[in-house]
Amino acid sequence: MSEAISYKIYLDRINQHLLLVECTIQKPNPEGQVVSLPAWVPGSYMIRDFGKYLVDIVAESKGQQVAIGKIAKNTWRCEPCNGELVIRYLVYGFDLMPRGAYIDNTRAFFDGCRIFLVVEGEEEQTRSVEIVRPRQESCHHWRCMTSMTPQKLDEQGFGSYVANNHLELIDHPFEISNFQKFEFKVANVPHILVVDGRVQGDFMRLLNDMQKICTQHVNFFGELPPMPKYVFIMNVIGKGYGGIEHRSSCTLLCSRSDLPVVGSKTMSEEYRSLLGLISHEYFHLWNVKRIKPEVFVNYDLTAEVYTRQLWIFEGITAYYDNLALIQSNVITPAMYLKILQKDITTVLQSPGSGIQTLEDSSFDAWIKYYQPDENSPNATISYYVKGSLVALALDLLIIKNTKRKQSLVDVMQVLWQQYGKPGIGLPERHFERVVYEVTGEDYSDFFDLALRTTEPLPLPELLLEMGVIYKTVAADFLDALGVKFVNDQARATVKTVLNNTVAEYAGLAPNDIIVAVNHVAVSLNNIEIALKRFLPGDHVKLQIFRNDYLLDLKLTIPEQVKNVCELEIANNLTSTQQANWHKWLGDAEAITLSIVE
Repeated sequence: MSEAISYKIYLDRINQHLLLVECTIQKPNPEGQVVSLPAWVPGSYMIRDFGKYLVDIVAESKGQQVAIGKIAKNTWRCEPCNGELVIRYLVYGFDLMPRGAYIDNTRAFFDGCRIFLVVEGEEEQTRSVEIVRPRQESCHHWRCMTSMTPQKLDEQGFGSYVANNHLELIDHPFEISNFQKFEFKVANVPHILVVDGRVQGDFMRLLNDMQKICTQHVNFFGELPPMPKYVFIMNVIGKGYGGIEHRSSCTLLCSRSDLPVVGSKTMSEEYRSLLGLISHEYFHLWNVKRIKPEVFVNYDLTAEVYTRQLWIFEGITAYYDNLALIQSNVITPAMYLKILQKDITTVLQSPGSGIQTLEDSSFDAWIKYYQPDENSPNATISYYVKGSLVALALDLLIIKNTKRKQSLVDVMQVLWQQYGKPGIGLPERHFERVVYEVTGEDYSDFFDLALRTTEPLPLPELLLEMGVIYKTVAADFLDALGVKFVNDQARATVKTVLNNTVAEYAGLAPNDIIVAVNHVAVSLNNIEIALKRFLPGDHVKLQIFRNDYLLDLKLTIPEQVKNVCELEIANNLTSTQQANWHKWLGDAEAITLSIVE
């Protein structure tokens, strides 16, 4: 411990949204110590250059100033010195997203990538962190929560924590506020939920559902990775949604309307979505935090790290996050099929699904998925959504081919035992080999189709094997039109124009403002009503503003477009379909019910 790198966090400049960090290096490089901040955060594949949030930096040794200068966008070098080196720097934080840092007079939160300098050459040294109790009266009731190993704390959680190395240091976010705290156990391990935000909700129901979901995932893999506790950090605001995984915690952002209402037994779409988010981040405990691509074993956080396997680590996780909800009896079969049909419809209505393969979507996450533009639906496909459908198809295919002796669960369990537990990264395309080793079946044709072409997945046939009827019905009028609008002060402002639609043929473009149909004024509120007065094949004139110019365009009212998926359980399921259904969904009962609600 004598050579540990230590950090001290001061919370006395919260009104400026600044954290003061003091980094002490006991044995700096005698040729001049180099320090840096990461360019990206694990779990969010986009270059973010956290060095831009560093406001000021100084260094000293033995009470004497040490010159420090910037040598790259996220990197600084200290002049050589004799003895202990202390670097003090200010970090700005006013970002509510789970991967960021936020500091004001109500809350302090930070992800380690935003805060902790990397001491180059000393990445494997032990790290200690001291959170200094703030002195402001408004912070008097604040407490501190993290999944990092405590060393010496007061009753409110302020004090010192320890991590074995730098990658572990940045994998434990901190919540410091007057949060609400709840606890339940899974596999005899405490699971702690801390909630920040002025919120009311049925937290007992939430905890009960969370415990069921977490238990389902633990049973799925057969064990919980070793950890003294797991922490959910939840920030609740007026409108927001997102999350990011860590080795024994996760951070969540949700809306107040997502929380269950006290006394209500209904499952709202918002609450279901929140449970899906929680399930997703918890499944990442195994799939991506421990079962991970080979190139992620020792992250290079200074530059992009490319893999064509993100569909495995995000797509398969996205498949099981919702599947766990039905398998833990949190939602009904009808609700689950409704989720599936929405995902299938998303792919059907995305022209990019015919342009970008799933492997390319994974590889291009750094420049496309995390940096979408108005043309993204025409050029890309989400490795989350399509990846989850590929996982679904593979699961159903294994169930069918092995006559229910195996499923994708068996593949994931082998991945956990052979790669996750020993910490061995999964090489590119090795997942396909594992599927063969587990099942004894050659699925190369399926993987070529699903991952390396843009051809449709064989979902109609596979779902029918489970007793689920797949059909497509007419899209909503605006979806058939091929235009997506943004709510711009009630103006009909175009956000996206989809390829091969009447909107494209008419010449509509992103940011166009449609002001009239046949010279009669329209707004976002009534444009659909105005256009639906005409018959398919009719021609109408649109008056639009583009770059402040008034233009006339001719639009042809579209015919019906059948690109909306509907799923329903077949009547009179055969014994094989019943057995397949239970192998797929567990104990969920097969009921005859149309899910179009």
